[in-house]
Amino acid sequence: MSYVVLARKYRPKNFSDVIGQETPVSILESFIKNNSIPHALIFCGGRGIGKTSMARIFAKAINSEEINNNPQIGDDIDGGKSLDVIEIDAASNNGVDQIRDVIDISQYSSLKCKYKVFIIDEAHMLSKAAFNALLKTLEEPSDNTIFILATTEVEKIPITISSRCQLINFTNLNLSKIEDLIKKVCDLENIKIDEDSTKLLANEANGSARDSLSILELLSNSLNKDIKYENAISKLGITPKETIYLISTLLILRNKKDLSLIHISEPTRLRRISFGGFCLKKKTGGGGGGGGGG
Repeated sequence: MSYVVLARKYRPKNFSDVIGQETPVSILESFIKNNSIPHALIFCGGRGIGKTSMARIFAKAINSEEINNNPQIGDDIDGGKSLDVIEIDAASNNGVDQIRDVIDISQYSSLKCKYKVFIIDEAHMLSKAAFNALLKTLEEPSDNTIFILATTEVEKIPITISSRCQLINFTNLNLSKIEDLIKKVCDLENIKIDEDSTKLLANEANGSARDSLSILELLSNSLNKDIKYENAISKLGITPKETIYLISTLLILRNKKDLSLIHISEPTRLRRISFGGFCLKKKTGGGGGGGGGG
């Protein structure tokens, strides 16, 4: 079997696996429980926080009866291979012709599932003509046809489209959720990581579960599954937090003399850093760099 990256390997496959999105999960579960499934939804939020994964999970949940009888249907949806749950990348299929093809396909009944689901990723990248072509179908879709538009820039979705959809807001994950995810994956993958490195990765992920696992994978492979803070900041090219704290303190104290003596870590590849009214130069060789006036 070919290698599967961590972000794909640990992608959530049911509502209970989803982290940090309690409100969207609650809303979607209530739709199913009350048998009031909208024909069009917009999943909006930052990158790598579970929008497309949630769309797949929702598609499986509304087709659970068929999946219980034939588990392969669920595997096909998870793998993006289902003929009844169709994923479209609007970044590369954003023209009116592609959307017309989608509309034509939506007219046909599903093959194995009760509901046919179209997941349009990066929906904000559709052209104006494509959005216009989609209007009528979103308003009056075929029976048992669901459209899910996933986007990181909901403000670019025309109001004529968004007013025809249920809007579900996804939030960036907080640090503790990402740290828990990193620790869980490290345990399952036999990766050694210290506490400072865990916090570093969580901060660098900027609220994205996918980004946190991508960074973890980079460090795990380059550090032979033994991640220590000093090595991690070197590989990622990050100035140590102690240096940043010291610079900040000296700036507050307006201590130019000591600022000129600070050694900036090599991974940052900086030779010159501007701080408002003066400049900090990194020492090279035997020569000394000093703070000059701005």
